[in-house]
Amino acid sequence: MQDLQKSSLSYAGFLRHCSPIPQWYMAISQEDKEAIAQAAHERLETTRLLVSADKHVGLLEQARLEGTREMFHAHKGRAR
Repeated sequence: MQDLQKSSLSYAGFLRHCSPIPQWYMAISQEDKEAIAQAAHERLETTRLLVSADKHVGLLEQARLEGTREMFHAHKGRAR
């Protein structure tokens, strides 16, 4: 199990350095970051009622990641 955790952490680190999305996120405006966070909160409004409170933080983080990916791909499509 420990080896699996190490490989998962290594893979996450690998993705962080190879994917353009984290660098793009760091470069966008605070307004865009707030829009991503707001969309994540809105996306989870109903879900929060259905799952236990200890899962909310993880779900919010996942929603923010998905929102960031969506915004990145939308921005990338406009640039072409």
